Amino acid sequence: MYKTMTIDYKIDENDFLTHQLFVASKSDRIKRKRQRSKILVPLIYVAFGLLFLFQDKVSLTIIFSLSGLYGF
Repeated sequence: MYKTMTIDYKIDENDFLTHQLFVASKSDRIKRKRQRSKILVPLIYVAFGLLFLFQDKVSLTIIFSLSGLYGF
């Protein structure tokens, strides 16, 4: 009487990765974490630049400071 339809689908690693990336793009918690890391990482680089400045390591000061400022 009624016919049933069967769908066979095999899930691979790319399907799981696509799903995880989609969920991450919609999650408010992950968006806040990403925004926080966009600010925190450059600040850490600038802090290292200041640390090397006080230790009279000019080349490291320039490298870390420019890396940190480029992140902003």
